Amino acid sequence: MRNGLYFLLFTTVLIAAIIEILIDRLAINSIIGLVIGIVGLFLQVYLKYQQSRTE
Repeated sequence: MRNGLYFLLFTTVLIAAIIEILIDRLAINSIIGLVIGIVGLFLQVYLKYQQSRTE
């Protein structure tokens, strides 16, 4: 369980970094990127929670 949590955290940080780089390249407002990152984080946590419940 702990390994899964660390993996989730690492993946989220990696995705957030990639999104941030893409936003910088596209010169889009960083607030949009922040919202996307937060939504992505909650979505990942929710999916992981659902997955752990069904097992």
